[in-house]
Amino acid sequence: MHIRTRDLIRSVTTAAALLAVPGVLLAQDPDPEGYDEDPVMTGSPTVDLEADAGVALPAADFMEFNDAGFAAGVGGALWLHDNVAVRADADFAHLNGEEEGLVAEAVTPDMQLYHYGLGLELDVVGRSAPSPWNFAVNAGVGGTTLDTDDFLEEPAADEERDITKTYPNVNAGLELGRQVSEDVVVSVSTQAFWTMIDEVDLEPLSERRVTETLENGVSVPVTLSIRYDLPG
Repeated sequence: MHIRTRDLIRSVTTAAALLAVPGVLLAQDPDPEGYDEDPVMTGSPTVDLEADAGVALPAADFMEFNDAGFAAGVGGALWLHDNVAVRADADFAHLNGEEEGLVAEAVTPDMQLYHYGLGLELDVVGRSAPSPWNFAVNAGVGGTTLDTDDFLEEPAADEERDITKTYPNVNAGLELGRQVSEDVVVSVSTQAFWTMIDEVDLEPLSERRVTETLENGVSVPVTLSIRYDLPG
């Protein structure tokens, strides 16, 4: 069953705002009243590993061609300072094809996006702060491999043409997490990947929608993640 993008986009905007508010509050008061400092919560590991899964939302030009799907990813961070880390990430997003009416030519294919790259992460609260909560922002650059099928050349045709292209991307995101044990943090996060597509490469996807082009593709995973801190 497809998740309708237009029903979710407003919720995602609200979720991003809600993620930002606790981070600002925690940065102003990292030692909330009633919280007893515990050595378990104040460690600052050198490296952590992360896995996440959730929903993938299309934005910008992707909204004209695809509906929401699912996302998953893995990553790791090397902490250079209590607040700053270098990150490496690999993420996958599956966007469902958009179905419009009963005309075969109006149906777009599913799309798979493989994101990978490097970036910087800033923990606003500070990993050694006496609080189980953390709020982080990140930004990075990398590449996106787009894999999709062309439109059917004829409505009755059985063969589809595969399109696989790789483009540069820039990305940024927010993450709100809570440390649940000495080594484990559970988080809710959102990330926006802007893929800089060469419009000419994907003309077969656009040719039957004369007023629409595919050039600035943005995908926005909203995920639940588990981060494991390796002891330093």
